[in-house]
Amino acid sequence: MGTLHSGDADASPLPATLSQRQLYPTNNLLRKSVVDNSLVIVGTQSGDLYAIDRSTGDTIWSKSIRNSIQFITMTPSYVFVTDRQSGLYGFTRTTGERVHNSTREISGSDISFINGHLLIGGEQAIYTIEES
Repeated sequence: MGTLHSGDADASPLPATLSQRQLYPTNNLLRKSVVDNSLVIVGTQSGDLYAIDRSTGDTIWSKSIRNSIQFITMTPSYVFVTDRQSGLYGFTRTTGERVHNSTREISGSDISFINGHLLIGGEQAIYTIEES
C-alpha cells in the first residue's frame, strides 16, 4: 500500500485489520476522535468513550459520561474529554480509570494539551491544569 495524497496533506492507509473492524456500535454516532502513536480515542454523541489499540484495533477500555462528548485530548498519562453540560472528565490511558470529573460547567469549551499543561478555552478565559 502506498501513501495517499490529498492537496498538501499526506495520509497512510489504515491496516486492513483496522479498516474491517466495527469499533463502536453503528447506531451510536461518532462525535470526535483523537489518534496518537498507540491509541485511538473515539467519543460518541451518546457519551460513550472508547480507547482502541492503534496497532491491533482491539478495544482496550470503554467508558460513558452523562452527555454527548464535545472535545477530546490526550496527555502521556491521561485522556481528557468535555461535554457541554457537565464539564471535564479525566481517565487514565491504560485502564480508563476515572481520575477527574469537574463540577463546573465548561459550556462546550475546547481542550488541548501543550507543554505539560491542559488548556481549557472558555468563553471569557483560558484555564490551565499542569500535569504532574
